[in-house]
Amino acid sequence: METKEDQVLGIFGKIQENESINNKFILQLVEEYGKDSIGVRHGLEQGFLRVMKTMIDTKKRIVKFDKFSEKFFSALHSAANGEKKGGKSSASRTKLEKEDVDELFEYFLQFFGEGLLSSNTHVKTFCALQMVGMLKLLSQDDLSNFDRDVLETIESGCINLIEAKNKSLQLQGLTIAHYIQNLDLPDIGEELLRCLATDEKQEVRLAALRIVSLEEDCFDSNFPEMIHRTRDISSLNRAYLYKRLTGSRILLANLATKEVYKLIYDGLGSRETGVRDACIDYLKMNYQEILKCDEAPMEEMPSHRRIRLEILRYFKVFQIERTLRYPLLRRYMEDMTIIFITNIISPADIVTYTEALLKTLNSKEIGRVEPEEIYLLRIMANHIKEDKSNEQLVNVIDDRFPSGIDFADIVAECHKKKNLLALSEILRLAELLYNCDEVGRQKLKEVLREILLDIDTEPPKDTDPYEEETEYNDIFRKFDDESFLRFRLCSTEYYDTIIDRKDDLVPLIVDIIKKIVGASKSYVFSVYVLEIISLVQVPIPFNKTGEIGSQEEDLLKKQDLLTSEKKRLIEELESLDQEIADIKKKPRRNIQDELYPVESRKNKASRELKTVEEALAIVDKQVERVALRCLNMTAALLQHCRFGQAVATGVNNLMSKLITPCFQRGTEEVRMTALKCLALFVLLDRKFSLNFLQVFVQNLEEPFDNEATKDSVMSFIAGPFQLISLKALFDFALVHDIFKSEALPNAEEKENGRRQEEGNSSDEEEDPDEEIAKTITYEDVGPVLSRYLFHADVSTRTLVVEGFSKLIFNGKLANPLQNLVYLMVIWRDANIIKQGGFEAIQVLSVLFKQYKSVSLISMETLERALEVYIQILLSLSDDRGFEFNRELLMYDSGESLLVNMTSVAIRLLSYKENEAIISQILTEKMSSIGPSERFFLFLCRLSNGKTCAAAKKMRGIFEKTITYFDFIPKADRLALLACSLALEEAIAASDDGKKTLSKFLREMKERLVEPGQSKKSTAVQEENRSVLSLLREGESGEIKCIKDTVETDIQATKMEFATIFKELKTLRVIVRKDGAAEDPVGEGEILFDYEFDKPQVAGDDDDEDKENDVEEFDRSVRGSERKRGPKVSKRRDSPPKTNKRGRPRKNETPVQTKRPKAGKK
Repeated sequence: METKEDQVLGIFGKIQENESINNKFILQLVEEYGKDSIGVRHGLEQGFLRVMKTMIDTKKRIVKFDKFSEKFFSALHSAANGEKKGGKSSASRTKLEKEDVDELFEYFLQFFGEGLLSSNTHVKTFCALQMVGMLKLLSQDDLSNFDRDVLETIESGCINLIEAKNKSLQLQGLTIAHYIQNLDLPDIGEELLRCLATDEKQEVRLAALRIVSLEEDCFDSNFPEMIHRTRDISSLNRAYLYKRLTGSRILLANLATKEVYKLIYDGLGSRETGVRDACIDYLKMNYQEILKCDEAPMEEMPSHRRIRLEILRYFKVFQIERTLRYPLLRRYMEDMTIIFITNIISPADIVTYTEALLKTLNSKEIGRVEPEEIYLLRIMANHIKEDKSNEQLVNVIDDRFPSGIDFADIVAECHKKKNLLALSEILRLAELLYNCDEVGRQKLKEVLREILLDIDTEPPKDTDPYEEETEYNDIFRKFDDESFLRFRLCSTEYYDTIIDRKDDLVPLIVDIIKKIVGASKSYVFSVYVLEIISLVQVPIPFNKTGEIGSQEEDLLKKQDLLTSEKKRLIEELESLDQEIADIKKKPRRNIQDELYPVESRKNKASRELKTVEEALAIVDKQVERVALRCLNMTAALLQHCRFGQAVATGVNNLMSKLITPCFQRGTEEVRMTALKCLALFVLLDRKFSLNFLQVFVQNLEEPFDNEATKDSVMSFIAGPFQLISLKALFDFALVHDIFKSEALPNAEEKENGRRQEEGNSSDEEEDPDEEIAKTITYEDVGPVLSRYLFHADVSTRTLVVEGFSKLIFNGKLANPLQNLVYLMVIWRDANIIKQGGFEAIQVLSVLFKQYKSVSLISMETLERALEVYIQILLSLSDDRGFEFNRELLMYDSGESLLVNMTSVAIRLLSYKENEAIISQILTEKMSSIGPSERFFLFLCRLSNGKTCAAAKKMRGIFEKTITYFDFIPKADRLALLACSLALEEAIAASDDGKKTLSKFLREMKERLVEPGQSKKSTAVQEENRSVLSLLREGESGEIKCIKDTVETDIQATKMEFATIFKELKTLRVIVRKDGAAEDPVGEGEILFDYEFDKPQVAGDDDDEDKENDVEEFDRSVRGSERKRGPKVSKRRDSPPKTNKRGRPRKNETPVQTKRPKAGKK
């Protein structure tokens, strides 16, 4: 008799014979289950096992069974719940109990969960599909009622799938995790977050991003990990993050401030349109949710009041006042506001709101206007200049904007409100000079003058009302006083100024005065600002009636008097102490009569000293505040002065009357501001820059004179004086070309000086300052700047990287090769990125991409720098006992770095990336060999050697990167011939024969075939045909010229490499490995010495026949047919090494001819 198990197995056999699963088979199984549940369960288990065994045997997946469990359990679920299916009730046909069906679900979920732990991929895929089909039918309540062992089995199988290397298995595991992540299974949640953060596959990260739960109970743990995907390498993942937040209705108002700023920064700052559009849709959703949250009483309000409340609710979320410290973040806030005006709020609503806001301003009720509203109005006024699509908004602003006189009163009222955001935005609005006639301009100028006279230099007492919030990130960084000062000084203010107190608004106010006065009236402008500075420097008190009273004594005189009085009282106290001591030494019993009057005088002097110290502290504070106000206005004035204008306008008087005294006797903050003014002042004239250059150089050398940091290789934190000096030196070099030549004065100045000396009397003494300026060269300043490039903190290194990039790009360095190599070393440093120096990496990426397109010289310089950098990496990876200093740099010493940098170098020099400059070379016939071909010859030379370990390593790297070269179709024939000869030698030196190199050589030979020859017949003989046979008549002389050029370049590169390698050792950027043998070469010699270079044979040059240039080139480049003599060092009889100035190097010692092996002395 046939059992139920046999019947079920028979149904499985019928399904396997048919092309697909028929519904009648499913209904038959459901009916049989209602009759005998245990028998059907055993039959189903055996059927599934047979299917798995078949897949294991055949090594193929049976696709028709993928949907079996989903259909079967769906029918069971419908029958147990009485759901209608196909027009009839399945319960009427087969009556099932829900408990029995749930038990069957639980049994087979555990069954398939154990199958997920199988080692067979087809079995795991089959079990995963069956489980997904079952989990779709169950609610979270049903799953939570299952046995704990069953859930843990499913969890283990799911994690096993997610950790698999197969992408499809990972996606199936993530699908299962979607259904069970809310079942109090902590391991599955951690695995989801790990997969979201670290998985290499874009599709897997996207799937994890889709299913990670954002429910309230797990939001705090999941959302911080999810928001990191705003910087995912895939733009699809970044865009989907914003879509997920939009669909899940995650409001910005419920997020932390750092998360709000990160979403705005990464979304609106993305280069991909899809990401920006997704971010804009997310912002729209937030505003629409605010509209939905309107309370009932708001519907009864006037429309402009309702719109105003909605706008304020929206902008209060972003806490715009906190962005005043972050210029780049404030820029993206402005982008967000423009998007709000154009894409989010309706045009009618923004017009209604603007009309009501301008009406309030015209009524001078500035107290009713929030700072965010002034911010919005300023951006609208700026935006309508470029975009006039909303004509109604343009007309409202033009017609109803306050007049110049009324707006000046509004500015004065904002100054009284003591709100930094409101004042800064109203001043930016005043900068536009809307509706300002001449009377309005003069009124505004007087108001700005009063603000400058009354502006406060004290930092606000409550700079950040949300200081208790301790969550920050790289966009919204937390600063203490010291770090914020360094952040301010290191900022180049590309986007906007840093505003932390009202004193930071002085440059903006002076700029508005300059616009009011007129750009052509520079003399009037300078005199006006100088008058304000003089009034601040010598304050004049006003009496109660407002009339000018008698002028008080100068604050500096008060300070001197109080200081003298303090000194006198201290001396008097010391004298009284000595007198008391002498009285006590006398051998008398009753000495109180003598002590009492002395002690009384001492107590009186102590009280007077305390009073004087308090008064002196007040005066010192007043002096400091007055000095800072004057120096800030001076700096703003100097920024508007033209070169050579200092003497013409009398601005030079500020040097002797303000800057120098403040620098000599002021507090640290005053001296720091005075140094900044000094840098701006001397920038106006080249002679001033040369004379005061030593002041800034000494500031930079000061940390290295300190015993604590003199010999340290650890990064030190540069102080404010060093940061100002760095910026000053780079400004001097950019404006006056002081680093462009070896001697700082240019040739024209030297000639003028010579003529002047000839015309003057011989008895006239030379200016000592000019003599100092002539003795300072870049060689004196360069090492100090280089040390700041490597040894300083990240923010200072970023500043120096940016400064050197400007100098190199603008051609302000006579020999930028060494600095280019230094910047390349920084470019690939993982440590600077880890510490937040991504801005430096972005600057360098732009520099290397754009610098090569400036001119042919810049292209060749970059190519030589890349050669030196590749040699440094190869030398350090060749186990010569040296490495990058791990305390300063973080480098991967493996072969992958060399492969990566070689491919990057090839792309930078490729024809595709440099079409304009290459076409100029070919058109003007500047050179027959371009930078890409030169770099190819360089790599061939590095790969040419049988016994050298570096050459063997380089051949492997060359084979992996040679396909990136694209010069074959466009290169000159002679250059291509030289490259073919060099590559043929590199292949001949290889023992194993590189297939990729040989293939590339065949392509070059095909390009060299004469037009009359058949390429097909040539291709047959390629393997046995020498490149020299492709030479045409008359090309041997030109080949000789290319050979000389290549050899000259190689020798120059070797010497440059030796010099730069030595400098990096001096800077301790490259250090000796622990336990490495002593350096086998002398100080400054070439470490990576091209051991694969062909040795010279004694007497060979004299006896060699030089009639045939082709044979000579073949011998010099390849050396394959020459007889090898004893190895002779090329440096044995070389002259002593000299530095760039032609002077002998110190500690020059003879060099050993043969190098001992590593590890032996």
